[in-house]
Amino acid sequence: MDEHKRQIINEMADDIRESLGLSVPVDVRQAVAKLQGEIRELGFKEMAYEATVHKSDEWGFRINLREGVSEVRERFSIAHELGHLFLHMGFGVNWEKWNTIEQGDNSVRTRYGATEAEYEANEFAGAFLMPQAQYLEVFDQHTDAEQRVDIKRVAQHFGVSEPAARLRGRWLGVLEWD
Repeated sequence: MDEHKRQIINEMADDIRESLGLSVPVDVRQAVAKLQGEIRELGFKEMAYEATVHKSDEWGFRINLREGVSEVRERFSIAHELGHLFLHMGFGVNWEKWNTIEQGDNSVRTRYGATEAEYEANEFAGAFLMPQAQYLEVFDQHTDAEQRVDIKRVAQHFGVSEPAARLRGRWLGVLEWD
């Protein structure tokens, strides 16, 4: 994914979050509710993946979550599936595309794999949960005089895992790639 695509995804995430009236830490369940979507939690036997998104009817969607996932992981998973919903299924942004998506399992987008769509959904999730301007501000607040950042505090501020906060910092250019 090039920098231009990343910028478009970040702007889309910001626009959607703001249009839903959500602030940090983003309540992803409230986002789904405001979009008239549904979240259903399923057991391990029913869900091979942590999360999936489905077109449930002409105007609706459902995110299935596997039970037993940590809260921060669940939050990122929901945001990731919202990324698929907007970017790859067209919900609310491209009704022509949305109308080509079949109802049910044929519209499933999953978390796993190293496809361009997965990278894009991850970028959306990071931007949706950790807006760039706020991330940079919080990052600076938790960086000491020796330029050591307390990534745990950054992650806690946004309600995400430390790896997610670290990855966002790398993509924003404030943390080095190891």
